[in-house]
Order: sequence, then structure tokens, then C-alpha cells
Amino acid sequence: MREKSIRKVFQTTEKSTASSTIADEITTYFLLPVARENKNPLNWWKTKKEIFPILSIIAQKYLGIPATSVASERLFSDAGNHITAKRSLLDPGLVRKMVFLKRNMQTIDHINVFPPDLEVENNDFVEDEDVLE
Repeated sequence: MREKSIRKVFQTTEKSTASSTIADEITTYFLLPVARENKNPLNWWKTKKEIFPILSIIAQKYLGIPATSVASERLFSDAGNHITAKRSLLDPGLVRKMVFLKRNMQTIDHINVFPPDLEVENNDFVEDEDVLE
């Protein structure tokens, strides 16, 4: 019984020390003057690694991600493929669904929606028209 109590004390102390360290880093960071715009943020965090060991790791992780427009360009390309002169009257909601399916088809293909013991044949699917009748 006593061993558990001592263990809890140490665990609590470690957690509070870690959270106070993070809180101290954040407080110190906000007290600094704002860096000039022409300064490289990655270099700044590298030089401040000793002062902000935790924040510098987080900053370098997220600041190191290059900005790109490839995903948005691909999305506009897909939307352009669906909205043609012949399809200009398509409902915007339907176009969103079509683009969503196109973008996520690989993921959707890998999802098994049926239980493993259920065999599904192509003719087992109910068409929308059948439901309405």
C-alpha cells in the first residue's frame, strides 16, 4: 500500500514538473519582443534551442513543412473535370460529392463495409429506383 503512494507522489511530481517547464517556456516566449519579419524562423528556433528545448522541437516540426498548393490545384482540376459544358447545370452539392468520391476512392475501396462472413453478389445491391417503387 505504501509503495503505491510513493509511486503516485513521484509520478505526480514528474508530471507537474514537466507541465510547469512547458508553462515556463511559453511564458518566457511571450515575454520576448516580436522578431523582425525578415528573420528566418527556423534559424531563430535553432539558436533558441537551449532556452526553449520543448517549444523549439515543436516549432521546427511544424515550421519545416513546406507550403504547397498541389492539393488545392488537384482539387480544382478534379472539379473542372466534372463541371463541363454538358454538366454545367449539376447541383453544387452533387459536384462536391463527386469530387469527394474521386479524391477518396482508394481509401473507400480498402474499407470493408460488409461483415467477413457475408458474401455479397453484384445483384444483391438495391438500386435507388427499386426503393422508390
